[in-house]
Amino acid sequence: MAGYTTTYSSGCSGSISAGQTIKCTITNDDIPPPPFTDTQTAKLGKSSFSSEALRPLIDVGPPSNIIGGHVSLSAPTSSSDQLKLIAAESTDGGVQHAVAVNLTKTADITSTGQSLYHADLRSPFSGINPFTGTQDKVTHFTDLLLWNNGTSAIQFAGNDTITMKAIFEQPLFVTPSVTSAGQTSSPAANLGLLQLDSSAGGSSILSSLGLMPLIDVGPSSNIIGGHVSLSSPTTSSNHLKLIAAEITDGGVQHAVAVNLTKTADITSTGQSLYHTDLRSPFSGINPFTGTQDRVTHFTDLLLWNNGTSSIVFSGDDYLTTEIIYLAR
Repeated sequence: MAGYTTTYSSGCSGSISAGQTIKCTITNDDIPPPPFTDTQTAKLGKSSFSSEALRPLIDVGPPSNIIGGHVSLSAPTSSSDQLKLIAAESTDGGVQHAVAVNLTKTADITSTGQSLYHADLRSPFSGINPFTGTQDKVTHFTDLLLWNNGTSAIQFAGNDTITMKAIFEQPLFVTPSVTSAGQTSSPAANLGLLQLDSSAGGSSILSSLGLMPLIDVGPSSNIIGGHVSLSSPTTSSNHLKLIAAEITDGGVQHAVAVNLTKTADITSTGQSLYHTDLRSPFSGINPFTGTQDRVTHFTDLLLWNNGTSSIVFSGDDYLTTEIIYLAR
């Protein structure tokens, strides 16, 4: 056990000889980063929110844990009794725990037929699991969804909007900063929410072999982890994928196709929920070249339809992203 010095330990001066016993205290200076806080705002309308449909809002992935936050939204006053949130823990094995969370009305705007609602995100949650109908408790909070638990659709107006703040921990990233070429980079976090249906009250199409850029942090930064969650037609499960890539001014340097895992089916709406962890580096087939590749400097994330037919997204189909990245 040679080589320990006072630089790395206490009680061990220099090296030790064979057969010699010295009591050493070795200090690990890798500490978890402080909780990340992020806010985001997204338009809910103009769209129809189907009965029993779900819209993913936040998904930080199994390695992370939402420890607090807040949600506020505007919606039709008539939706008061049927618009709820779902706090859940989801893994590759599906929805492990889930609890329905009520929204509190804070104001009515009678001239527009709108109301304002909000809710605090205070984990743990206890209550009825909307997927099983039984009592449940969520202690590891990874997912937040918007749920129409009524028997009729909710018609959002063009100015109906949702805002969210999430405070979440990422305990797996234990290095508080990275020093390279004399520059120190600390991890930063960002949450994203994208409505996959971009048309007003209609649907949008991701053509066969079509791509949707989701994230681009630029060549000077590096995504070191994160999570993606989305709802889309159940029929798209075999040909909806992600692409993790390194892209510079010189083009796509490296790219790997990444599979999505189905976590739940909503049979009444024909939707399914999918997710995947973003754990760099990635190894696999490069969809641009068809050859084996490896992405070690991860700058870009894209949604890819690798099937032979188009995917038609509805107004209830949403995509959420969480990324942890080093920015310089």
